[in-house]
Amino acid sequence: MTNTYLNLHKPEAIRLLRELIKAKKFFRQTEADKKVLLAETLIHLNRIYGIETGLSFQRQFFDFSGYGSYSINDRVIHLPRVSLVTFLHEFSHALFNQKNRKNTEPQARSWSLELFKKASPKSYDRAVEKGILLYTLESETDNANVSSENK
Repeated sequence: MTNTYLNLHKPEAIRLLRELIKAKKFFRQTEADKKVLLAETLIHLNRIYGIETGLSFQRQFFDFSGYGSYSINDRVIHLPRVSLVTFLHEFSHALFNQKNRKNTEPQARSWSLELFKKASPKSYDRAVEKGILLYTLESETDNANVSSENK
């Protein structure tokens, strides 16, 4: 899938996530420690990309999906449970919205998954093998191909 949004992966952001996953052993931390690490990571991502976004680990009153969301009005990422990929997905919505770029679900999925894979290809591949990702880069490519064939 050719996606100009992937150009927004700044080397500093890739290094930050690589450190989070490898040096800080994000996936081996307790739930409470993961929340702290994501909050710290958000501070750095906001600085890297020049945006202002908050983080809440509470489900929004209207969100019954159990997945994360980004509130445009208060500029807050809401995560009802800790997930690095969902965090990155919602951060991409914040980034695209605050930079006045087109902001669709497929673009947010591609951006977040590609950043995760660039930061830690092994962690990405393990997540795909375990089937714990709702979407994969491969499924996004397949969906894009089907959509373009149906036009």
